[in-house]
Order: sequence, then C-alpha cells, then structure tokens
Amino acid sequence: MSNAKHTPGPWEIGPDFDNDGTREVPIGHRLTSGFVLTVAVALGGLKEQQENARLIAAAPELLEALRDTLDALECWTGSDVRIGKARAAILKATGGAQ
Repeated sequence: MSNAKHTPGPWEIGPDFDNDGTREVPIGHRLTSGFVLTVAVALGGLKEQQENARLIAAAPELLEALRDTLDALECWTGSDVRIGKARAAILKATGGAQ
C-alpha cells in the first residue's frame, strides 16, 4: 500500500477509557518513535465497541487483501458482479482511488 493516503497499518486497539461517561476504544498506529497516532475511536456498547474496534483496526489489511485477491481473480474469471461489488467497496474506502 505504498500509495495509500490514509494512516498506514498496522493499526492496533488501545485500552478502553471513560470519556465523560462514554466508554471509548481507541484505534491507533504506532510510529517508529513509539508514539501512537489515534486514527479512530469506536463508540457504542462496550461489547459493540470491541467488535467495531477490531473491524476498524483490520481495515488497512482488509483493503490490501481485497486488492490482491481481485487482481488474482480477474486473471481467472474476468469481470463479474462480485468483482464489481468488491471494486465499489475499494472506491468507497479510498474515496475513489483504486
């Protein structure tokens, strides 16, 4: 993902914390300096927060895997509806950039 415009992965889930009565789960990227750059915060019920945090933290790897898988599939199958859905998901995740 060398041309990525988002915060690079891997992203990690931090410990949940209380923000004025709302439990939040931070998702961040550890920089080489050791500082963790927060990229997102999962909200909702505590169990739901943990599930959301895992999904969000996996986003960079999911995007890369989807791109790689599509490249391989198109060699075998050509274009079909499922590949179109996957390409649409990539466009949504990247703001229009493949």
